[in-house]
Amino acid sequence: MTKNLFSFITIIVLIGSCSTSKNKIDAETQDFNGLTNGTHLFSTIKRSYCYGACPVYELKIYANGDATYHAIKNVELEGFYSGQVSQKSRDALSQKAKDIKYIEMKAVYDNPGISDLPSTTTSIVINGDHKEVRRRYGYPTELLAFEKLFDKIIASTLWEKLPNAEKE
Repeated sequence: MTKNLFSFITIIVLIGSCSTSKNKIDAETQDFNGLTNGTHLFSTIKRSYCYGACPVYELKIYANGDATYHAIKNVELEGFYSGQVSQKSRDALSQKAKDIKYIEMKAVYDNPGISDLPSTTTSIVINGDHKEVRRRYGYPTELLAFEKLFDKIIASTLWEKLPNAEKE
């Protein structure tokens, strides 16, 4: 009986540990959205189209500081670019995410009944935990401060245009 109880508890513990680690990332072998030179994706922002003059772009920042910027519309640059994001900027993103409790936020803030609102999707990996948040409507205002950091990174990074680049 004791042996069966021990086996049952062991199975429950193993199942529980698998479910809590499903968002964990092994930086050496796995990534949640692709690999660049064996380095996992650290943080992203993607701003979508709207009916007006909304900026439309996607920025991907990797753990080693490599970054790709796909500038699409209503932004200073247009096209595909690569650059290097400083450790200081990556640390600022991590700290802001911790300050606003980004990991604890809902995955989606939206109201499908409202049209002509662009969406912004951000993501970050903190301590191996990946979190992605899509916002369009009814979101915490703290999320905007996090997004502004990405805009500062774009403005302060020296971007190199990629000739004949195709989207990753």
